[in-house]
Amino acid sequence: MVRLDGKVMTDALMLIGGGVVGAGVALLLAPQSGRRTRREIARMGRAIGIKGDEAVRDIVRKTNGLVDTVGDKLTGAVREGKREFFAAVEKGEAALASRRPGLARIFG
Repeated sequence: MVRLDGKVMTDALMLIGGGVVGAGVALLLAPQSGRRTRREIARMGRAIGIKGDEAVRDIVRKTNGLVDTVGDKLTGAVREGKREFFAAVEKGEAALASRRPGLARIFG
């Protein structure tokens, strides 16, 4: 049993030693410091935020343009519809006026 404990202890020390050596090598070979990495991440976050804001502004601008275009077309269609409606009413009044004498004879 002592032998098993010795092997476990050896394995644990090897694991810890390997972790320490690995961390040391990582620090020596790291391309940049943690502070610099955090700055880069923050800079990229700001750049993405700015691009996102620009995209939202662009969408709003295009949507406003679309709404204005649709509004103008609807306004024109409503005006044209009103003209056609009143022209039809005038035609109806004229037709009724021309038939009024005959209707007056029929209905008295």
